[in-house]
Amino acid sequence: MTVILQTNAAALTHLRTLLTLVLTNSEVRKLISDFSLMGRELLAKGAAKTAELVAPPEEKLREVDQSAPNDQFITEGGRVAGPNETPILEVKIPGTDKTFKSHPREGQSPIKKADGNERPVGEYRDKVQEKYTEVKGEVTSRAGEAQGEGKAHAKDVMDADQPSRAADEKKQGMLDKMKQLRVSLLSPL
Repeated sequence: MTVILQTNAAALTHLRTLLTLVLTNSEVRKLISDFSLMGRELLAKGAAKTAELVAPPEEKLREVDQSAPNDQFITEGGRVAGPNETPILEVKIPGTDKTFKSHPREGQSPIKKADGNERPVGEYRDKVQEKYTEVKGEVTSRAGEAQGEGKAHAKDVMDADQPSRAADEKKQGMLDKMKQLRVSLLSPL
């Protein structure tokens, strides 16, 4: 064990010496400085390019000072709602072909598919609840089975005549191998 520690200490000393030589060399220090400057230049150019891509167009910036039309509401289909009409919220659900519609006076809002079929949100909620209950029951069942198997395995281990004998044999085998390694390292070539 002490031989390994001495070897590690010697390797660490050599590595420290090599690192000191490299970092105190003016050519290496200049090279590291140049790489740092080039990296900073590339980062600055990338940031400038990203800023150009993210910046809004000038015409959109000019529209910021303009006010929106008064008393105007957008309803389903993107049309302007009339003065005696209640606007209906219509939003496309990202990543799907479905659209969510919500009328403020109706209880359940429908979800409309691209083919025009509508189903209330409650149906989706009920399906999700059913699936949740089904999965929860299966998980509970499997957890009970796993617990039973774990208890049976623990009982088998407790009932074994000498469970630590195999571990002791492995430890002794490892100690013997380490002794042989030490002898081979210390013996002259």
